Amino acid sequence: MSLVIAIRDKDRFILGADKQVSGWNNKNHTATKIWFTEYEGCCIGSVGYARASQVIQFIKGLLDNAGFGKDALDDAFIHLQLPRTIYETLKAHGVVIDNPEQTFTLPNAFFIAYKDRCWKICEDLTVDEVEEYDAIGSGQDIALGVIETSYMYKEKNPYQIIANAIDIAAEKTLYVDHEIEFVETAPEKKDVINKMSALGYEVPESVKKAKDPAAALATWALGIDKQPEDAANEAEVPIEEPKSKKKKESKKQRLVENKE
Repeated sequence: MSLVIAIRDKDRFILGADKQVSGWNNKNHTATKIWFTEYEGCCIGSVGYARASQVIQFIKGLLDNAGFGKDALDDAFIHLQLPRTIYETLKAHGVVIDNPEQTFTLPNAFFIAYKDRCWKICEDLTVDEVEEYDAIGSGQDIALGVIETSYMYKEKNPYQIIANAIDIAAEKTLYVDHEIEFVETAPEKKDVINKMSALGYEVPESVKKAKDPAAALATWALGIDKQPEDAANEAEVPIEEPKSKKKKESKKQRLVENKE
């Protein structure tokens, strides 16, 4: 299993997930559970079987008939046909095996986020539209409780809310770990700073206030393996003055010294 969280941030959605995958008596921390699609402003999250996630990630044209990338979405297709399309796609690739006694049809649950909207597709093919936030997978109840508490205490960084929820779920459930990644339907310049803060890095104020946070962060990150305060001090060193000015000052200083 896994844990994927979807949170509304004004006019966009952010997805966050852990990276653990387990099976065959072992586990690793490199799984991709959330990804961008070929449709601008659209990303998908999946929990369940790793193979099912891989198939849906690499199939092109899966959402063509939903109207993604066009002027209007087809809500009827999303609620009625899309779950069946996912089912048929997984079956064609050997992931789904029909079983008359099986209650659930899909091996995975999915979030499909597009711009300012997000839908949850459950294992029994039910489709629910996410209003503000939701979670799927192992520890989802724990994660939802953490999210609700975060809003009660006025936490404003959506990435921090997601990170807190996944961290606590990882402490209480077997199939979630502390490695976290994010995707969003509409990236913003401030995202890189908020992500770093959510992941526990002490980002200096000079980087937070920079006109281009990503570029400032890249420069500061050269000292990421040092103590945070050392890296911050290096990032805040003023620009060196022109050499010509320095020469004039040194000459004046020599005259003063000789006079004395």
